[in-house]
Amino acid sequence: MKLKKILLSTFVFSVIFSVFLLGQGYHAHAEEGDCPYGDGIHRMAAKGTAVVKDENTGDYIFTGTFFKCKNCGDWIVVSGYPQSGGSIGKYITEGTITGSLREGFTIEVNPDYVYHTKDTKLPGYRFYKM
Repeated sequence: MKLKKILLSTFVFSVIFSVFLLGQGYHAHAEEGDCPYGDGIHRMAAKGTAVVKDENTGDYIFTGTFFKCKNCGDWIVVSGYPQSGGSIGKYITEGTITGSLREGFTIEVNPDYVYHTKDTKLPGYRFYKM
């Protein structure tokens, strides 16, 4: 039952987010979180799940949580759980997408732009649960 809820939630979010992205034409400002609003800190709210794939081969890289800044709309996908105090793990930022978005919520990127950290924080970013 829990799996069904997760899958349904992911599907609904994917559809809504895909429609949202069609109208967006901007990219992340920088790796270090320079939010242009408030105190310069990106306030990242968890929004759902994303699958990250290699843009050249289509190979799976990681599945992670999609976060969107409450202030400026920039986003990041991380494989870890920083919203719960866990490490960030693999991550990509909005500006690193060089491929395309696919049906559902699959993001294609150049694997050279997939970063990794064992830290629980990134400078300029704060992570929150949904």
